[in-house]
Amino acid sequence: MTHFGEFLRSASPAMEPIKIAVIDDGIDIGLDIFNNKLGAGDSFLVLDEVYGKRGGAYYVPSGSHGTLVAHLICTVCPVVKLYVAQLETVDRSDGRRSFTSESATDAINWAVDRDVDIISMSWSINSSRELTDLNDAIGRAEKNQIIMLCSAIDQGSQVRDNTYPGKNNNCIKIGASTVTGERLGWVSKDACCFLLPGENVSLPRRRSSSSSQSGSTTHPQAGPYGSSVSTALAAGLAGALLYCERLL
Repeated sequence: MTHFGEFLRSASPAMEPIKIAVIDDGIDIGLDIFNNKLGAGDSFLVLDEVYGKRGGAYYVPSGSHGTLVAHLICTVCPVVKLYVAQLETVDRSDGRRSFTSESATDAINWAVDRDVDIISMSWSINSSRELTDLNDAIGRAEKNQIIMLCSAIDQGSQVRDNTYPGKNNNCIKIGASTVTGERLGWVSKDACCFLLPGENVSLPRRRSSSSSQSGSTTHPQAGPYGSSVSTALAAGLAGALLYCERLL
């Protein structure tokens, strides 16, 4: 896909970039791959619970996940403008992080207002209650013909996946596979729309000023894995296909 991405970048005449919203924990804009690829960004962190005042900055990520997602998208679809929405994080009982449905709702509506082509959501929210506002935001995106991609849960093949946003049928749920297309053992069998590779994907570290001046190469971080990686690749692939359509 890297070679195909280079082909898209050099295709003539150039078309308008694909607008992809990365709804996650923010991104590190210092990576070279993001140069000239940022369309807009906003943070939906609530730092003052009493007055509901928002704070934070999308370019100061609360973790590395959003940076990974955006990096993979840009690798597969280099002719892209990223619209970055930073969500409010919560700690789950199993030690993993998730996001609040309120910030996810606001972020989706923000992305719709910016007329994006694709919304990438490499996460899930487990809720026993109906998240009406989140469903309404997803429905609004669907009415605007925005492609929405989200992740299956990675908690075992027999575990029923009843999480948002994948619980909403307007979202395309992505599961992780091996490089040969076999579903990974920890991915739920429940209603995955597509499987994409989701293991051993590397992400370059940010260059330091000294390494940039010396021309030395940075080493990749340990390869992440899972359906969130697959979802990012799916968003990039969808973007590449949309750009091919514009070239025709």
